[in-house]
Parts: sequence; structure tokens; C-alpha cells
Amino acid sequence: MSTLLLVRHAQASFLSDDYDRLSELGIAQAQQLGRYLRALEERVDAVFVGPRRRHAHTAEVALEALPGPEPERLGELDEYPAEAVLTSRLGALLQARPELAALTSQMAEPDLVRRGRALDLLLREALRDWVLRDDGGEPHETWNAFRARVRTALERLTRDEGRGRRVLVVSSAGTIGALVAEVLAAPPATALDLGFMLNNAAVTEIAFSPGRCSLARFNAVAHLPDPGHWTRR
Repeated sequence: MSTLLLVRHAQASFLSDDYDRLSELGIAQAQQLGRYLRALEERVDAVFVGPRRRHAHTAEVALEALPGPEPERLGELDEYPAEAVLTSRLGALLQARPELAALTSQMAEPDLVRRGRALDLLLREALRDWVLRDDGGEPHETWNAFRARVRTALERLTRDEGRGRRVLVVSSAGTIGALVAEVLAAPPATALDLGFMLNNAAVTEIAFSPGRCSLARFNAVAHLPDPGHWTRR
């Protein structure tokens, strides 16, 4: 069997002017991930990263002292269009569920914790609507299109190029959740929930051989010994 290691990027700069860069804690998480990978003392045959800066930077820091191939950028590993989904659905969502209006006011508060929680709750509702009503009429990627490119990525990542391969991937939570859902043949709602559960710099392991993929580990963070480094935002 070969091994596919799916790593969610380390903590980015949530609620800042430039989300797509690692925070100081994110850099520390990536360094700890690198120490974990080196301790395995097993080769990495291929490295793939999504197209975002946070994906590439996580891989760069983690692999700094680990010999192996240069990361290959794979566009199919990009995250779903979360911001566009929320923007396009927010008005209709608030009209259908007026009780959510209080969350929009919290998004303007100076307290970053309250702002982040409000944004998370609204985003989850918008994404669930995106999955359930994929009518193709929105000005952004549909759920079915996202799922199709994730399948394409999984086929590429598990291509049979010899037994006992180790393939490392750095991507985002939604993409990894969807990849795991494909392996488990799980419904779309489960794909979203799996992504929501992923910690920054967490490792998910897929065992694969020709025509077969199995989930071996999910959202492992043992390489981050300080619980203060367990973050989802």
C-alpha cells in the first residue's frame, strides 16, 4: 500500500487584510509539522500544494530540512469559493432566516473572537445552502464543479507509480474534507462537516493501492504537543 498524507495549511491570518499568509503561530505549527515528518525517517516521493500562498508557505517551512522533491502546484487542490458563496447567498439567507441577522451585526464588532464566530456560523449556513441548491446559476464555482475537480485531484494523487509511495499534500480544510468524503463515499453534507472539523497543520492519512483508497487517520495533531497550538482559524 502507498500513503497519501493530507495536511491542512498552518494558521493563516484570519480577519486580517491579507488572510492568505501564515500567522506567527502558523509558522510555528509548520515547523512542528516539519519536525514530525523528519522523525518518521521515511522518504517522501512527491509533494503537491494547492495554489494559495498559505499552502506553499506551509510546505516550504515544513520541508525546509527534509530532503525530497520540490512541491508541485496543483490547481485542483484549491479551496471552495467560500467568500463568493457567502456574498451571493447572504441576502436570501437572511430573508429566509431573520434570526441570523444578529450575526451580521456581530461581524462589525472589534472583538475578533465574536467576529470570527459570527462569520463562521454564517459561512456554514451559506455553504450548506450551496451544497443543497446547486442550480448552476451562481457567479462562482458550483458544488458539483468543486466536487468534480476534487475527484480529479484524488485520481492524480493516487496514480499508480509503484508500491509503497508516500505522497504529501498541503491544501485547505474544505478540499481535504471533500477528498476524505470521496474516499468514504460520503454525502456532500458530510464533506462539509469533515472540513469544518480540521485543525490547522493537522495530518490526515489515506492508504491507497490501484483501485482502492482507505482512510487510515483523520485530523491528527499529536505533532502539536501544546493544545494552545490546536486551531481551526
